[in-house]
Amino acid sequence: GSSNSSRLVSCLHTIYLFAEAVPILVARHCTTLHPYLNMKCSQQIDYLVLYHVTQSLEIVLPLMEHPSEEFLASVEEDLITLIMKCGQLIVQACVSCLGILINNMTHNYKLAQDCFKKFFICLAQYRKQFTENPEDPSLEAQKGVVIRSLFTVGLLCQHFEFDQGKQTHAKSAASIQNQVYDILMFFSASTDEEIRHRAISGLGFFFIRYDKMMLREQSRTLYIDILKGFDAPVKLKCQVLKNLQLHLLSDEKRLTRQNQQMRKELKREGITDLKTYGDEKSSVSGAIAQMLLDPIHHCFFHKLTQVRSAAVQVICLVLHQGLLHPISCIQYLIAICTDIDEVNRIKAEQTLIELDGKYPLFLHSQFFPGLRESFKLQTALFSTYPVRGFRNNPPISLLSHVYALIRSSKGHRHSQLKTMIKQFDEIKKTDINLLLYIADNLAHMSYQIVEEPLFVIHHVALLISTSGTTYLEQAKDAVYGRDIAQTIKDEDEEEIDEIDAVEDLPRLTEVLVNCQSCTLLILLKKHLMTQYNLTDKRCHEFSPLESTKIYDKQISRHSNVAYDPSPVLSAIQQLTLDVDYESEEFEKSALQYYKEFRDLMTQQDLSEFKCSDSEGDETADKSVKYYEKRKELPVKVRKERKPRASKTPNKDPGKKRKLSKTPAKKTRQKETTTIRYQFRFRVQRAGRQRRGLRRNVTSSLRRLTSSNSHVTS
Repeated sequence: GSSNSSRLVSCLHTIYLFAEAVPILVARHCTTLHPYLNMKCSQQIDYLVLYHVTQSLEIVLPLMEHPSEEFLASVEEDLITLIMKCGQLIVQACVSCLGILINNMTHNYKLAQDCFKKFFICLAQYRKQFTENPEDPSLEAQKGVVIRSLFTVGLLCQHFEFDQGKQTHAKSAASIQNQVYDILMFFSASTDEEIRHRAISGLGFFFIRYDKMMLREQSRTLYIDILKGFDAPVKLKCQVLKNLQLHLLSDEKRLTRQNQQMRKELKREGITDLKTYGDEKSSVSGAIAQMLLDPIHHCFFHKLTQVRSAAVQVICLVLHQGLLHPISCIQYLIAICTDIDEVNRIKAEQTLIELDGKYPLFLHSQFFPGLRESFKLQTALFSTYPVRGFRNNPPISLLSHVYALIRSSKGHRHSQLKTMIKQFDEIKKTDINLLLYIADNLAHMSYQIVEEPLFVIHHVALLISTSGTTYLEQAKDAVYGRDIAQTIKDEDEEEIDEIDAVEDLPRLTEVLVNCQSCTLLILLKKHLMTQYNLTDKRCHEFSPLESTKIYDKQISRHSNVAYDPSPVLSAIQQLTLDVDYESEEFEKSALQYYKEFRDLMTQQDLSEFKCSDSEGDETADKSVKYYEKRKELPVKVRKERKPRASKTPNKDPGKKRKLSKTPAKKTRQKETTTIRYQFRFRVQRAGRQRRGLRRNVTSSLRRLTSSNSHVTS
């Protein structure tokens, strides 16, 4: 029954695990495992029995002590039979087992050659028939045989060394190598997707043995066209990436398995430097990886998870084997850290942790390029507008894990945060969608200490004060005209509600679209202050140059509310998608967005004024207290000093030398006068600051009051 078959599969799988761990324990039971090769497969689970038995025999057959020729010949015959009739999984295991048996034990190369000829002749006849008449109806009937032949020919070339003259003469072996390559390349250009898929699969096995053939222009063009082609089938993309992965794994395993044998052969040839051989193999693999690096990176941004997973596996193998410089791959691994597939994310994060331990500066230098690539990946995965930079429940930045790797260094952390904020000042070079993505990441980054959100708020406030004022003046010029705007620059703007027409509506629309970057920053500042319970005064007092332990305290979020840029999104949608300069409604909406931006800037001025005003009062109070305290100190009168004798002789003995006498009273008067002037200067400076800010805020309050009264009416 099915339960007995399941138990048998479990037992044989356990035996295979024992064979991998301690093969000598299973070696004496080969005769017990052999009869399972002749079993008839009536259901799918029976093929698993064959698969595990073949895998176990492949490991333990070379360890048998004095096996009989009849037993080995019987195993060879059974394996050939399975290769002729079974499916892809069993064929792959049987060819591998046959390669171990013939190459290491029986040396019956004629058997392998005869098997190879059967499949190769079938392919050659099909190609000849297709070339003569592509519309021949008999070709469809041969399709199944061709698919099996393409797969098996590549496998036989992988496991049998036809190029070393063991099976045939050297001249014919070289021609066989080229003939196999030509016929596989012919079928890889077929219009039938299934035949093309099997041909590329066979090429992958073929390239494991003859890796230099992959450097040919025809092979390179085939692989690049499949990996970078938008209309290339997904099955072919995955197969090419699987070929590269198999090549890297097989090369590493083969070098490890044949290490001892290579030492003997190289020593016999008089070569004592073992690095010569290893460097040659690595140079070919490195050249292949360098040749296909850009197409593999292109697959990182494919919509399907299976393509991205295959590309990540290849890049991780290449980096593990040291075939490429890590800096060429770090930004793409950062992008994969934002993938929706958890397996890909974990694989990329583990690789970044390993690279950061070896080359810490590489990750810091590639952080922002990686952010751009992650935005590109999110854009490819999600067709909805806009692309957000955080995950929900609770909201957390997509780049939170990467930021955790660089945050340990204060200098590097500050550098990356400033680079992210600086993009908002380059609106003409940066897409607004990318700015929103950056703002999302800044808003939901995993900040650990107080200094981190305060640093972000500090630089955001600096950028708002400079770029926001510039945008406001440009918008005012577009509304009133340059001359009138210059006239009313320091006056109230109450008359804006009664304006019949905007002076330059296209210019105003352009400025309003550009100033949305500043609006994003204002919303980001408010969000961070709310999330981490930070007051205006605390943000205003923060200075990045201060290195106090107060800012190193742990911090936590007080709410899990997501960053909300909806005002910016609605403004961009209306000002870019529904543009109609002749419409009165569009003009009114543009004016409304101008007033909203002006009010936001007014609120920023008010908060700055409150902090600066309180700071000025505190400065004046400190100066008064200092002066009063200084006045109460007792005056110390110095004793008159005796004239000091001069060490230099007097040139005129009859004339007495004048000695300087500075009374202590004059010295004390000078100190008192200096303190008075310092106090007066500090009080005057604080008063000027308060009066200047009071004038600006009074004007802003009038504008805000007038706009509120207009909205109420």
